[in-house]
Amino acid sequence: MSHTTVLGIPKEGGELVVLGRFSNAHRGVMWVWYELSKKYLGLRDDERYRLIMDPTILQQLAELAEDERLTDAEHYALETSWDNVLVGPGLMLTVADALENFKPGTENLKGQAEVIRKAHADGCKAICWHQTSVSQCPWEIRSEDGDTSRMFSLEMYNDFPKAWFMAERGQPRQMNPGS
Repeated sequence: MSHTTVLGIPKEGGELVVLGRFSNAHRGVMWVWYELSKKYLGLRDDERYRLIMDPTILQQLAELAEDERLTDAEHYALETSWDNVLVGPGLMLTVADALENFKPGTENLKGQAEVIRKAHADGCKAICWHQTSVSQCPWEIRSEDGDTSRMFSLEMYNDFPKAWFMAERGQPRQMNPGS
């Protein structure tokens, strides 16, 4: 079965480390997308396949991220779903609360919330996600020849232009200066 992985940059720095894995990735980000698509975009139960087959749904979800109708829990849970997002210490507890309070909740989301709270208490510099184990980890950086790889670190932030930091609701996203 697929799983969601929460990764973090330890207090002492260095490369990302695994903080926790949560079974059934479809009860993580896909659950958030599905529930928000039903509530705000009118997606029917028999149209669930559209979340992965119809690029217009993802575009609508991206636009929904700025919609004032979303609760804070919905907004921050949705923000965690985007590729290459990092969360700094200032938003970790907000994100943990959002995942824990997302309705209807799942054990996957609640487990992520617990791990994020522990990461914050341990002084992690940033957290991020590998949303589903069925794909290659987006934070694994391969050499040009493909023979070696290493995990992302904050020291390489400017060399990894896809990475960006989540911002407080209502503030512009903190896009990577290297992008």
